[in-house]
Amino acid sequence: MRLISLAPQFEVTEADFIVQFNQDIELKKNSKVGLLNLSVSLDNSVSDVLRVELVNVPIESMNGKTGRVENILQVLPSLDTQPPNLVYQNQTPVMLDLNNSEPMLLSNIHVRVLKSNGDNLAVDRTKTQPITLTILID
Repeated sequence: MRLISLAPQFEVTEADFIVQFNQDIELKKNSKVGLLNLSVSLDNSVSDVLRVELVNVPIESMNGKTGRVENILQVLPSLDTQPPNLVYQNQTPVMLDLNNSEPMLLSNIHVRVLKSNGDNLAVDRTKTQPITLTILID
């Protein structure tokens, strides 16, 4: 298993960013991925369910609200959080199957954190690293 820490490499105002790797990450056939933790410096309070997506990683998870297969890594329970920080720790990550019947290389990962209405989560852009998350890949 491999831990991968993801954070924006440039200034962001929303939880929607792409992390470019210095070296491609090789994923073996039939890999799995799970969210270990998420830390966000918030721009304003959040009282919502949040959805973490890996946009360009072929996760096969079902959106229970729409009935469609989407690239949802994790749905965070209903939160009532005041700025400045939201920290989510997952002691037992749910490992989701990647839809990779062959080994694949990842040169980047597109991360998005959405509120229940589909809007991107706003982050405090004055912070050096307003959002970080750690994923586990097997």
